[in-house]
Amino acid sequence: MGQSLRDYLDLLKKERPNDLKVITREVDPIHEISALAEKLQQQGQFPALLFKNVKGSNLPVLINLHASFERLALAEGAKDLLDNARVIEWDYTWKTHVPVPLHVHDKDSVEIFVEGGTIRTRMDDGREETKTVAFKDARFVPRGQTDTEEAISGSPHAVIIELR
Repeated sequence: MGQSLRDYLDLLKKERPNDLKVITREVDPIHEISALAEKLQQQGQFPALLFKNVKGSNLPVLINLHASFERLALAEGAKDLLDNARVIEWDYTWKTHVPVPLHVHDKDSVEIFVEGGTIRTRMDDGREETKTVAFKDARFVPRGQTDTEEAISGSPHAVIIELR
């Protein structure tokens, strides 16, 4: 975040006004702050919460500031987290019984599956791993890993995020 916290909160109020809730009534720091955050989370809401009147303190309390990808992107000055010079996003579908040629992963990457299936991975050292993946599963692939893969059931499809 290349700006002050105050500047960021002003930007958040302007760009995403529903993402910041300001609580002005006195709250108990032991139970009320976390209880309010939990109540909102149970309702599917994850706003940043700024408590301006904390019992026994002269300082405000700010929680959940970066509890959404959109707020993280705003802090980075990007449209979204993937609008970032350090990240490349692409997608891939493994075809059943069609091996991907042996290749070296030149960047660390995260694969997030949007369709499931079973993938067999063969490392260049002879190790083999078979894994069934489902919607929302993710796996980390380290830079330097050399492998070949093929789907042995289904047509797994993943969004791949490479980290530069």
